[in-house]
Amino acid sequence: MDQKILIDASLSAKPDRNVELIIRDQDGNVAKITSSYIAQTAMHGATQDSIVREQLSRLGNTVFELNDLEVSNEGCLLPKSVLNHLRQDAILELQDIRVKRHEENIKTGEENWTGTNISQTLDEKKDARIWVRTNSLRHIKEAVSQGIKGFIFGGDSFDHVPVKMDDYMKAAEFCRNNDAEIIFATPRVVRDKYEKQASRRFLKILENVRPDGILVEFLGALEWLKDLHDGIPVYAGSSLNIFNSEAADTLTRWGFSGVLLSQELTIPQIRGIRRESRIPLAVYAYGRTELMVSEYCVINSVCGDIDKSHCPGYCQQKRYFLKDDTGRLFPVRTDEWCHMHIQNSSVLDMRPYISQLAESGINALCLDFRGIDESVSDVCSDYVQILNGNKMPPDPSERGNSRKISRGHFFKGVL
Repeated sequence: MDQKILIDASLSAKPDRNVELIIRDQDGNVAKITSSYIAQTAMHGATQDSIVREQLSRLGNTVFELNDLEVSNEGCLLPKSVLNHLRQDAILELQDIRVKRHEENIKTGEENWTGTNISQTLDEKKDARIWVRTNSLRHIKEAVSQGIKGFIFGGDSFDHVPVKMDDYMKAAEFCRNNDAEIIFATPRVVRDKYEKQASRRFLKILENVRPDGILVEFLGALEWLKDLHDGIPVYAGSSLNIFNSEAADTLTRWGFSGVLLSQELTIPQIRGIRRESRIPLAVYAYGRTELMVSEYCVINSVCGDIDKSHCPGYCQQKRYFLKDDTGRLFPVRTDEWCHMHIQNSSVLDMRPYISQLAESGINALCLDFRGIDESVSDVCSDYVQILNGNKMPPDPSERGNSRKISRGHFFKGVL
């Protein structure tokens, strides 16, 4: 179990005054929240300190744990709902403060980043490229119109129905006609009872449509490919969780042509792998990170009939989300094998830090548009122009609603 970050809290409640909560972490970060609730003198006894501690200790799956608590309550009644909202808002503010401070102070592993000119960086690193991952031909056409020439297609559908053979053929034909490369991805997870069916289907796709490469998302898929004799390059997906240079070197010995690195790596760690490894490296720089894959289907569990073995296909009728206690919505998707895929509530967006990613030595930035229904032209245009030095990156401090945007683990690592 990961070690929790201890926090100290102090709560102040006075009659006819707003209730205040201050929390401090071990690194000196402080969050102060003032509730809109006006405290009133209790008619039958003030709220006990033990109840305050009980509510403020309910930190669930956060990285924090309540340590010391100081309560200054001048005879007031404090509803549990008020205490809960104070806790939630204070934790969100503390998280934002920690991320902002980490982003401001992050080291490159050698020295602070000094804003190297991006064109010089790319020349030295043999031109980092942008790739797009999608199952939509419309996304591919939009990306090509913005100058992108690399695509990852197929794998888990995220729409419950499998990607059709005709879609693979149309995507590959469009790429060939537009001087673009296309890689076909395997599923991330396949149950044992479906493995033969899945392997036959994937090999049939390769038989009918020759891609420029294959992205392996689980090592068992190597068994599917062992009898191929046409020399299609094989790449490792991020679900293989390549986290260090030793793992990258193992893939090199096995004959892999490149790797999408673990999404839990920081920029300094990526730089370290680049120094020690020869295999081409890529990272996801945009998209809703996949947080969990499960055979359990929460959609059928909540919406389904009494007989849970029967699936009425609710996932194909509407969009579903999991809502946490802070109000954030996590998209729930299902693939053709009825796996549930939970995506992050925030969208990973590294546009302000494209220069830092390029400077780390990666060979490609991958934009993941799976589960995104709207147009992606503007996002593609921004990444291409910033990477080519034709547009200034956005100011990282201007994040708008920071709860909707994530920087992943690039600056904070695995907590």
